[in-house]
Amino acid sequence: MSTTTIRTCPSCSATLDVVNHEGVELDRCPAGHGIWLDKGELRAVVLSEVADRPAEEEVQALDAAALDHGQGLLAEVARGARNCPVCNDPMKITEYAGSGVAIDECRLHGVWLDDGELARIEAYAEGLRNQARGGAAGSKARTTVAGLDVPADLLATIRTANVPPPA
Repeated sequence: MSTTTIRTCPSCSATLDVVNHEGVELDRCPAGHGIWLDKGELRAVVLSEVADRPAEEEVQALDAAALDHGQGLLAEVARGARNCPVCNDPMKITEYAGSGVAIDECRLHGVWLDDGELARIEAYAEGLRNQARGGAAGSKARTTVAGLDVPADLLATIRTANVPPPA
């Protein structure tokens, strides 16, 4: 999806290099600050499962998301907005799908992910898919209920009624 437009890193202004990641062309900062994904490319990468991730990595990503409570997003917001490598407008800082990973998003052009965030998002997404299928991540995943950290397999055994939670 990448075009011939020269793009620069929103962190250091270096010209981004085109790289192939799981069959998708992405733009990477040569200094290692992060990666640019054109609109639709993050979805394509997240949905691809070219290489299976270790279950431990998926569980760590799920646990980190459950324990984040918006702290990652607050830290990114404190940093301030970066400019889009395509249009140079300030990007919106948002959390990716409850993952605890704060991303910089240009609604028109795509997203900027800091170094390591793509791997965390992929592990989180694969962990959710495996959890839904009852895979390894599913048996070790945890959910926060009324402020308590509860293993998903235990949560599945708890019967629920139409009783409001304690205040």
